[in-house]
Amino acid sequence: MVDFFRVRVTGRCCVGLSVAAIWCGGLVVAQLPGRECVEGEIGIYVAGPDGASQMRCTTLECTNDEVSLFTIDPNGSPVERCVVMPRLKRKKPRPSFPADEAYRNIKTSLHYPFGDILVLVDDDVYTQVSASIDQYVLDIGRDGYWGTIHVVQGGTPTQVRSYIRERSPVGVLLVGGIPAPWFELDNDFHGVHSEFPCDLYYMDTNGTWHDPDGDGKFSDVTGNMDPEIWVGRIWTPTSNGNDGVLINDYFARNHDFRLGMLGHARSALAFVDDDWVGFDDCAFDEQFPSSVITKYTNPNVTDADLYKAEVNTLRSWVQLCAHSSTHSHALWVPSQNQNEYIQVAYFRDTNPPNSHFYNLF
Repeated sequence: MVDFFRVRVTGRCCVGLSVAAIWCGGLVVAQLPGRECVEGEIGIYVAGPDGASQMRCTTLECTNDEVSLFTIDPNGSPVERCVVMPRLKRKKPRPSFPADEAYRNIKTSLHYPFGDILVLVDDDVYTQVSASIDQYVLDIGRDGYWGTIHVVQGGTPTQVRSYIRERSPVGVLLVGGIPAPWFELDNDFHGVHSEFPCDLYYMDTNGTWHDPDGDGKFSDVTGNMDPEIWVGRIWTPTSNGNDGVLINDYFARNHDFRLGMLGHARSALAFVDDDWVGFDDCAFDEQFPSSVITKYTNPNVTDADLYKAEVNTLRSWVQLCAHSSTHSHALWVPSQNQNEYIQVAYFRDTNPPNSHFYNLF
């Protein structure tokens, strides 16, 4: 009899009997108590004593929020190994369009030519923002995307990525404290070690990402690491990413923008600090007529006061090329031989900018 060191279950299970045996390779490896079968999916994995190799046994569905997992010893007796966590992801019903748009409630290539979008929402904030999420799904539906809502409870970036890859969307929106993958470099600029969140892990659906030291942070990628899908993230600096008030405020503005209620400004600002003057207008000339592009590249001009003034003008898009951090922008002023800083609190609390979209280089 194989010594099953660990049997790990993620999700909910579904069994038709009060006690059901799960067979893997002809051997009884686990028993799961439970009765009614409803929704959700679950993977059963078996690992050896080293915890390394894992084998997929079966997929089940069930109502249990929490079940005890048992393995079977050589005498046929169940041995409790662990308590299974609740299922990690649940697909929610799609909101319905009003009667005059009822034709949009059926997925067809005519009405949804641009593919599927997954909206993954952290379970801790879903109840607070569910109405906003429903409105967003209707909004993108009118743009030709079939949106589906999935509630995520805990989990790891690896599990989230697998869930995304199995559904082959064109894009994913992560709402709230969805787990963030991290990447580390031992030789970043000037040999400095750096660590940072990296949602490219979710966008790259066919590359192989490696964590050789097992510290939970990737440090190498092999294969094609180009993004196959887009990923957006709505996260708040408060409530561990799950501030329902801020998230609802964002979605309200998103909806108003789509209706034209925030005003439309066919214009762009390219504000390019000293180190990137060669970027010129940041390729805005491929998206906007030259007459609506405002461009600053002169090192003697691109200071903090000018940028503060320019972002108060209603524009479609602002491209800032400057040294920045999560706390501030740094704009080099040659005449003073030093940086001028704009702290995040200025835009957050003192003078919120008026442009619609920003690419903070």
